[in-house]
Order: sequence, then structure tokens, then C-alpha cells
Amino acid sequence: MFLTLNTTPPKLYIWYPYSSILIEKNSCSTIEELNKKLNVTQIPKTLIPNPLNVRIVVNPPSIISINSGSDIQIVKEIAKIFQTELLLSENDKPLDFGYVQPNGTITGAFGAVYYQEVDLAAGALLLNADRFKLVDVSYHYHNERWYWCVPRASKIPSWKQVFVTMKLQTWFMIFGTYIIISVLLWCFSLITKVEIVYKNLWNCFFIKFCILLGTSVNLWPRNRSTKLLTLFWVIVCFILHTMYSTKFISLMHLGVEEKQIKTKEEILGSNLEIWLKSSTVNFFGDSPSLIPFFKKEHQCCHALMDCVNQIVYSKNSAAFVAESFTSYVKNQFIGANKLPLFYCFDSGVDVSLLILLMRKGFVLTEYIDKILRQFLETGFIQLWRKRTFMSQKVQIEENPDSKITFEFFKAPLFCWIFGIILALGVFVLEKVTIKCEPFVKNVLWKRKNKALEKCKC
Repeated sequence: MFLTLNTTPPKLYIWYPYSSILIEKNSCSTIEELNKKLNVTQIPKTLIPNPLNVRIVVNPPSIISINSGSDIQIVKEIAKIFQTELLLSENDKPLDFGYVQPNGTITGAFGAVYYQEVDLAAGALLLNADRFKLVDVSYHYHNERWYWCVPRASKIPSWKQVFVTMKLQTWFMIFGTYIIISVLLWCFSLITKVEIVYKNLWNCFFIKFCILLGTSVNLWPRNRSTKLLTLFWVIVCFILHTMYSTKFISLMHLGVEEKQIKTKEEILGSNLEIWLKSSTVNFFGDSPSLIPFFKKEHQCCHALMDCVNQIVYSKNSAAFVAESFTSYVKNQFIGANKLPLFYCFDSGVDVSLLILLMRKGFVLTEYIDKILRQFLETGFIQLWRKRTFMSQKVQIEENPDSKITFEFFKAPLFCWIFGIILALGVFVLEKVTIKCEPFVKNVLWKRKNKALEKCKC
């Protein structure tokens, strides 16, 4: 529907999808047709309650406060169409939707409607069997989807990126090539007289490792075969060093994320705590996709925000959350990468119907259903919900990678500590070898003498 400005009265144009034709309609006649279709003008004034008493449950984003939220806008428009005043009231307890107790009493907003204390109840109320039998329910105005939400995968520490830069098989291939080249150089040096330094196997390993790191070496081989072999190793090391340095610098800037949990099976197989809203079992207890989670030990949170806080701040939890709620609060939890600090995926529970509760035998039930259908068909409910989502300001965390912090020095520090530990190990082994060498020589000398004596005999 298009509205042209600066015209009296305004001109209304109706556009039908997949059609290029605009049909002009008189604004007054259009309103009259809408009222006639809803039959609102035919309702006797004595049957319309004044005021229209509505019990609300503050449950963002449907009801943020007594004056804001998409459900508040719905009941305000209903009261405006009925040309009656609107009286909103809240329960004493927060999030008191109401249930049938074992003794038969009904609590909360559900009870207020059942005992006819109010005409309507609103607040993202879900349809279930008890409510359908005991009170009148409206036409469902929204299909709520439910997701499993888990902590978003964080970046691995920078010292781990030393090894993550290349795959494990690549490291084994490089190490194997290094061993083969060093041993071949040592073997070629043994059969030539001109080589001196490379006749020691440890010298071969040390010098080839220095070349691998890109360090200059003054002791070059003297024989042609050993020179050719060393030249081949220098070319290989240059390529590897360039590739590794480029990839490592890129990963240090962008970071490498841990594996993201994306399925229900991964949640069940992980160490994440299961957090469920206290009312979830009542509504979804028979869902085949949720039964494994109900059987598993789980924690209860009174409000969905408590579940989300548990995911974001503890980073060891998974929660079953409504899609509209995550869409509403995600702007409060935006990370430095401009993505929410939690990750949500389909739970297997497709939809749950959001409704208004009305007292049994309420005379306006049929008319309210027609009004809700009209709001839904014309897109007003989606518009009001979208406005509610957009009311949340985006809060972005400071990017820690924008400044050089201690995190950047963990990688070289790890290599330094690893090198010191390895050098100490070699040093201890060398000292033990030196101390044991006379004893070994003595034992070998005695065995040699015994063998000679036996030969003489």
C-alpha cells in the first residue's frame, strides 16, 4: 500500500504481488470496508468492556515494559479499533505466565484470565493443552522458532599457532626430509677425504637446522656431491621459510578459531552444561529431539537472559532459547569481529505458537481473531517486532588485536622456552655420556681381553 503526501484526502493504492498494476482506492471507503469486514461497527457498545483489562507478562522482546514491546502495540491497536480504553496490569512476580498446580489452582497471567480477573493476557504466551481447554485462545500471531545456543568459538592462543600454521603431516614430512638430508650429507662426507666438519653427525644436524631456520652458515661443504645436496636443501628451506612466515603472520593477525559446535550431537558429546528455562520441560517435554537433553543432568534458569549470560560469560554452557529473544539481545553481545558472542543453530523444534489468552466465553474472541489475522496479513506485526529489535543499540567489544599486547609475544616466548628445555636435555645427556664413557671403555676393553685370551687358548 502506497501513500502519496500533500493530498487531501490521501490517496491509497493497492498493489498485488507479481502484478505491475496499481489500483487506486478511496481512503474513506477502504476504512469502511475494513470495519465492515471485521464487523466491529456492528458490536453493541454494551458488550465492549471499558476499559479493556489486559494482564501482561514482561518478556522481551514481546513486552519490554508496560509501555513498549510488540505485544503492547498489538493490544493498543485492538483497544483503538474497539474504541475503548486500555488498562494494563502486571503480575507481582516476574515472568509469572501461570500453570495448573497439582491441587488444581491456576497461577499467574493464566490464572488471572481463568478466574476472569482480566479480559486478556499477553506476553509471548505459548499455546498448550491446558490453556486451550480452560480459556479461550486467540489466533496465533507469530510462529516462534527455538534454537540451541552455544559459546562462539574463540581464537586459540598465539603459541599454539606455531604448530597450527601447518598440518601435522606437513611437519612430519619436513622433519623426515631434514633427517634424510643430514644423514646423506654425513654419509657422503665419510667417503671423501676433503670433508672435515661434516664427518661429525651432530655437526650435520646442527648446520642443516640452521639453514632450515634461515640462519647464515659459514661452513660450506667442500666436495661437489655434498655441495649439490646442500644447495638443494637451501632451496627447499627458502620456499618453506617464505610460506611459513607468510602464513604465520596472517594467522597472528586474523587468528585461528577453535572448532565450532554446530549440532545437537556435538552438544551431548561435549562438556558443556545444559541450561533450560524452567518452563521448557512443561511445553516441550514430549519433543523427541529434546528428550536426550531432559534425561541428561541440566540446570534451570528463571529467565532467558540468565541462560544467555551463562553462555557468554562462563563459556561452558549451552541453552535452549527462543529465536526472537536471541535476535533482540544479540546487539548487546557483539564481539570484536562484529559477530554475536554466542552461536545458535536449529534445535529440531520447528515452531511454537504465540497467542493471546482470553477469558472463557469472551464475546470479542471472534473479532479479536479477525483483527489479528488482518494485522498478520498486512505485515504490521512483523513491522512492530522489527522496530523492537532495532531499538537495541549495538555494543561492540574493543578489538584486542588492534594493539600489540603480550598475546603476540607468547609464540616466540614458547619457542624460546621450548629451545631452552631441549638444550638442557641435550646438555644433561652429554654430561651423562662423558661420565659414562670411561666405564663403557673399561667394560669393552675387558671383553676384548677375554676374547683374545680365548683365541690364544
